[in-house]
Amino acid sequence: MGDNPPPIFGIIAMGFMNMAPAVFMIVSTVLLLLSLWLVRQTWRSVRILYGTTLAPVSDLHSAPRGLVKLRGTADAPAPPGMGPPGIVYQEIKHSNSSGGGYSSSTLRSTGWVLVTDGAQSCALDLKRATVMPTASEMQHAFLNRDRWSSNGIIHRGDAVFALGRVQPGPPKGTGAPATSCTLRPVSGVLLYSGLREGGVQFIYAVYLLIQTTLTILVATVLVWGALIHVGSYPEGVRGGFFTFWDALRATPFEPGAGLGHPGWSVPTDTSPS
Repeated sequence: MGDNPPPIFGIIAMGFMNMAPAVFMIVSTVLLLLSLWLVRQTWRSVRILYGTTLAPVSDLHSAPRGLVKLRGTADAPAPPGMGPPGIVYQEIKHSNSSGGGYSSSTLRSTGWVLVTDGAQSCALDLKRATVMPTASEMQHAFLNRDRWSSNGIIHRGDAVFALGRVQPGPPKGTGAPATSCTLRPVSGVLLYSGLREGGVQFIYAVYLLIQTTLTILVATVLVWGALIHVGSYPEGVRGGFFTFWDALRATPFEPGAGLGHPGWSVPTDTSPS
């Protein structure tokens, strides 16, 4: 009978153990940056879930601190920006999976949109916001199922809600609309949604589950890999970490510096007996 292939954990462990010190530092840095990015995205999803569920509902002429929720209808500044009449926001995604590869491109509205509640309006910068369209439709290219496009739209007058920090007064800058307040990001959260709040909660609950799982997985691989790699070095006089540090400075690109490190060898006593 043939030998069974080693389990995936054994392969990963051997990979970390046989890495050159410099390669291990590069891999660790990438995993650390990925972990931090995942933590940031996870925290953002938590904030959006909190905002859609528990954040206080603010009126358009107040300035409470922290994350607040505005409700109203969608509108565009006058004169309206680019796009068909009656459309406040449009997001078009083109995808192509033909030829054994995959490519995609996205075209979305930019500029300012408004949350309107009667005579009051609050402006929001689309370039800094996450937008959840009211309606979305997908179309395949004629006679080619590998090419398709999706179109997300928020129409003028659609019921919307927005998450952010209310700041009194109109936004600053050329071409900014004259409104009673401006909605600013809070901890990276600025949301403009034509979907119902329950739909946004479901979407971000799924995001949170995936992001939390990936964060734990990447962080576990980082810590486990560091323990395996550094632990593969001989203790020496000052400990395994300092042996790894010496190898990183002396032979940074020499693989397998752990078990084959000279520090594992025991010097022969050549003194006369």
